[in-house]
Amino acid sequence: MMSLLAEMLEVLLLALTVIHEEASTFGLQIYWLKTQILQVPSSTSSSTVQVADGHVEVVDAFVYLRCMLDCSGGSVGLT
Repeated sequence: MMSLLAEMLEVLLLALTVIHEEASTFGLQIYWLKTQILQVPSSTSSSTVQVADGHVEVVDAFVYLRCMLDCSGGSVGLT
């Protein structure tokens, strides 16, 4: 599991593309169906974005390390 942070969505998409290209040189692939983008604050109207050869879901919230993170910048610990 990995987290990436960026100030702009375009920079994040570029970083994901570079990671995809570098991983492929070692025979590794990113599983795009399990990859999610959380934009804080949420400003995109699309539900997916195109990255390399896959589509990445843009979500309003997700769980990371037993914490629910949301697009308002909040988090709630899960038990």
